[in-house]
Formats: sequence, structure tokens, C-alpha cells
Amino acid sequence: MKAMFIVISRRFGLRLISTLLLGSFLLAYGQVVPVEAATYFLHLGMPVLPPSNCTSTSNYVQGTATLNVLAGMTKTIVPILDGTPLTTIFQTYPTAKSGQGPYWGFISGFYQKTTYNFAWVYTLKSKSGTLLSRATVSFTCINGVMTNIRVTNIDFGSDAVPNFTDGRCNQEPWQSVAVYPDNKGGYNFYAIYQGVGALALNVTRQQLDANPDKGVNYLLAQNMGVQLFRLAGGLLQVHRLDASGKDYSYNLDMCPSLINPTGKGSVSGAG
Repeated sequence: MKAMFIVISRRFGLRLISTLLLGSFLLAYGQVVPVEAATYFLHLGMPVLPPSNCTSTSNYVQGTATLNVLAGMTKTIVPILDGTPLTTIFQTYPTAKSGQGPYWGFISGFYQKTTYNFAWVYTLKSKSGTLLSRATVSFTCINGVMTNIRVTNIDFGSDAVPNFTDGRCNQEPWQSVAVYPDNKGGYNFYAIYQGVGALALNVTRQQLDANPDKGVNYLLAQNMGVQLFRLAGGLLQVHRLDASGKDYSYNLDMCPSLINPTGKGSVSGAG
């Protein structure tokens, strides 16, 4: 069995906090992947309770993962606290792998909250950068209790083509607002009418940081019918009525807005 360890350190003001992020699994997998396969993917299973747990300053998830990858494919791991990415970790598979193995993630020292929403987002891409799959484990931590645990695995391979391939996160055909990460820690929201989208909101990382969790639901920004809320616990949720007056909503914990980790800490790995 082979494990991967990733160490991150981050500064808060003058205080250096050492953080251990066990960002991934891999690997007591079976035979290597054939040269060609119908689809390549990385799927996460439901975290096991225990040992998975959360506290006001850390969380740990552990479960079983299944993957089918070729050498040169890349994976990003993004831990997201209340809709805000904490860092981005990039990894490349040196060899082809297929089968099942353990995954785990542990993070500590990046926050101090008794109630929060958290998500671990794993994104697999081909060597050329084509999006192949995205796996997310999300949960709510309330006074040390891990609740509302969800696992979502989305494949974008040849046998599971997404409804939209323009970079938006939400994939429902009936959506009335499209959500795009701006890759700077913020988001662009497009109001959709009769299949045509118009930019309604650009919410920057700075705006998100200036509007943290307040323990109650509140409106963070709105325009052209698009309403972005910060929910109690910190989750970001966007709403917009469709032409029939039906409300459409989407939770942004499934849509990490990746940021360049340079200057946010040091990352090293072995495995």
C-alpha cells in the first residue's frame, strides 16, 4: 500500500501555523489501466464514521476511493470552508492505476469555528487538461458533530458527457442562472433567459471575505434577479426565478473557485 502525505504551512499575521493535510489516497490498487479505456475517473465513497470526525479547528475524512487513470493525468484537491477555497493542491499520476484504495483528508489550523460547512473537492483531468471527473465530499460540522454528509461523483468522460462544457459548475438543463468560477477565488453569475445568458454578478474573493458567516441567512449580492446568499454556517447559495416563476437554487460548495496557491504556504509531498 502506498500513501501520499502533503504538508502545508500557512501564516496568519505573525503567527505560523503548521498544518498537515493528508490530501489523498492511493493506493493499494490492482492492475494498471489498459492503454485505452471507455472512461477515466476518480470516485470517492462515503466517509466512514468513525474515524471521520470534525472539531472547531480541524476535520478528518476517510473512506474508499475507486479510480481508473493513465500516467500523466492530473488531480487537484481543494478543501473549501464555507464556500471559500483554503488552498489548491496539484498532483500528477506518474503511472497508470486502476482499482480501489483508501482516501483520507486531514486539515488543521486554517480556521476556528464551532459551526461550518466543509467540502473536499477532487478534480481529475487528462494530460492535455480535459476535465474527466469531479468528486466531492461535503458535510456540516456543528459543535464537533459531522452531519449532512454528501458524496457526489460526476464523470465527464466519453460515456458521461456534461450538459454544458463551457466551464460552468451547475449542469441542470433547466437552470435560470449559470455559475462560473473566476479562478481568482470569486464567481461570475449569468442570468439566463430563453437560453441566452447575460452577466449579472461578478463576486470577487475580496467581497466574499468581507461577508463572512454571521450565524443567519443574509443576502450578499443581487442583480437581474440573481440573488447570492450567505447561509448560516457560511455556505454560499444562489437563487433565481425561471420564466414560470419557479425558484432555482444551487449550492456553491460544489463549485470551487481555484486560486493560485503561490504565497499562501508551502506544499511538499512524498509517495
